Amino acid sequence: MKHLCALAFCAIFAIGFATPAGAATPTASYDVGTIHVDQFGSGKPALVLIPGLSSGAWVWDGVIAKFSSTHTIYAITLAGFDGRPTASAPLMPKAADDIVRLIADKHVDKPVIIGHSLGGTLAIEIAERHSDLLCGVIAVEGLPVFPGFETMTPAQRSAAAAQMAGQISNATHDQFLSAMKAYVMPGMVTDKATADWVAVLSAKSDPSAAAQYLLEDASSDTRPELSKISAPVLEIAPFDATVDGRPPISLANAAAKQTYYAALLKNDPTAKVEMIGGYRHFVMYDQPEKLDAAISAFLQTHP
Repeated sequence: MKHLCALAFCAIFAIGFATPAGAATPTASYDVGTIHVDQFGSGKPALVLIPGLSSGAWVWDGVIAKFSSTHTIYAITLAGFDGRPTASAPLMPKAADDIVRLIADKHVDKPVIIGHSLGGTLAIEIAERHSDLLCGVIAVEGLPVFPGFETMTPAQRSAAAAQMAGQISNATHDQFLSAMKAYVMPGMVTDKATADWVAVLSAKSDPSAAAQYLLEDASSDTRPELSKISAPVLEIAPFDATVDGRPPISLANAAAKQTYYAALLKNDPTAKVEMIGGYRHFVMYDQPEKLDAAISAFLQTHP
């Protein structure tokens, strides 16, 4: 359990990064329930972008720059992240409901939801309940069950999640930032300078909100609901031997990781797992061109 919790403590920080250069300016910004939305561009299918834990919309700056000339983009910031006020628990169901509300309120016709880490998990959960509203889902390192927790009982999963969440729920800003700089980001981004930017910007988020999202995420297992999905799902996964070869999962190579992720998604027979080498957790910084290519291919296949 010690090794598992250490891995999970790193995995929770699916956090964003903004380059020093200016990002695109949204055409509109507004709140829908607990979520904040920055809107860009025009065109179909629309893309709904959900960042991971402690991220702001900036994590998708490169994707926005690439696709906003041909697609309407709704970039989400979740409650409690990037300086936004948090909300009362439970947070994940409220976020999912508010994204569905966004689709309805803005009359968004069959968007593609693209989520990173926690955002990918949210995207899958929305597809489990509302596939009829979607063109498809791209989950970047987001799964229906927390990796390493798939063989636990619900009680064991809840206890492990509570232990992890407790490590950060009362952290100060300085403690939050220090942990990310020292332990978290080196395992998630290959470039040190980028990792440092990620740590600084992600520390704008509320640690108590991150702890609550983590508690809900790591406690859940929606694999039985995957069979309800009718929209196509693409899981994008990295392989890095220095990270994936460690306990408790200890995957030997990219093929082994692809098999492992496919097994977690097996209740959705249409789900596909695409491996991208040369990155850890943040493909949008380590391999942005490969992420853009994977998104483009999905959009061409599922217009």
